[in-house]
Amino acid sequence: MTKLQLQKIKPLLEEIVEEKIKELLGDPDSGLKVKESVLQRLKKSVHSPSHSIPIDKIAKQLGLHWR
Repeated sequence: MTKLQLQKIKPLLEEIVEEKIKELLGDPDSGLKVKESVLQRLKKSVHSPSHSIPIDKIAKQLGLHWR
């Protein structure tokens, strides 16, 4: 196989493997209900600026480029 052929096939293979893993493992929480207390904590956490870190800062710490 040539390098060009591998470059075209690799993303397809990665997608197939990822789909198969998801199929085999499934979502263990599927069908379960989230308690109201947990929902309230999540909502509070999402809207709390003191606990959030900007994505560009996280990306920089990981050596990634964000946008």
